[in-house]
Amino acid sequence: MPVLADENELPDSIITIEHTYQYCVSDPEKAQAIMDELMVRRQDKDWELDWCQADLYYNTGKYRLALFFFEKTAAYKAVNTVPSLYMGLLSTMME
Repeated sequence: MPVLADENELPDSIITIEHTYQYCVSDPEKAQAIMDELMVRRQDKDWELDWCQADLYYNTGKYRLALFFFEKTAAYKAVNTVPSLYMGLLSTMME
C-alpha cells in the first residue's frame, strides 16, 4: 500500500524565499510554514533568512518581532558593508 504524503506537507518546489514573499499577504500561515522549513534547511544565507523573517513579521503586523529581525540583519557584515543592501534595509525599517 503506498504511503500518502501528509496534506499539510509542503512540496520542495515552494520552499524558497520567493514563495515566502508570495504567500506572506495572501496566506501568512503558509508563508510562516515555508519560513520555518527554510530555517531548518539553512540553504540560504543567514542574513537573507533573517531579512525575510523580518518582512514576514512586518507584513503580518508583528512589528516588534520584525524590528528584532531587521536589527539582527543590519548587524551582518554582508549587509552593513554593502551600501545598496544596507540602505534597502534601512528604508524598509523606516516604513
